[in-house]
Amino acid sequence: MALREQGLAHRYAEALLGAAEKRDAMDQVAEDLQSILALDASDSSFRRFLESPAVRDDAKQALVTSVLGPRTNALTMRFVLLLMHKKRIRYLRDAAAAYRELVEARKGIVHARVTSAVALGADERARLAQALEHRTGLRFLLEPHVDESLIGGVRVQYRDQILDDSVRTRLLELRDRLLAVEV
Repeated sequence: MALREQGLAHRYAEALLGAAEKRDAMDQVAEDLQSILALDASDSSFRRFLESPAVRDDAKQALVTSVLGPRTNALTMRFVLLLMHKKRIRYLRDAAAAYRELVEARKGIVHARVTSAVALGADERARLAQALEHRTGLRFLLEPHVDESLIGGVRVQYRDQILDDSVRTRLLELRDRLLAVEV
């Protein structure tokens, strides 16, 4: 998606967040949007129906009202209807992603890529998140990845920071120190 279009989706997300905060519905709207994205990921026919110029707007509105109305917050439904009315339903996925990012930013949640030599268990991820939160004062949402070349330990990347406590890095540092020593 072009930068201009991303900006438009972000502005829609900001407006939705402002309205959701006023109605104390920020989390509910986030859950609704995630459900809509999950539906789209499993079966894109709903989105294709809404984007289709061959389908009349009143039929689209009726479907959205009947499908989303009883299952989502009224604000979420009105948001989807607004995008349809403005002929911008194609921005729904990007606006939903931008909304999620804005909500996480409001809550102080930071995504961190955690790379380890073996998959971390739930208790290890929880302890790591707690240690990172204690060290930085931030709340972390960990995205685990496995890279066997690390040998052991972990590498954590968040924002513009890299915390590398892997065995591989320690061995490379040791090698460099040994090579630097003159005999």
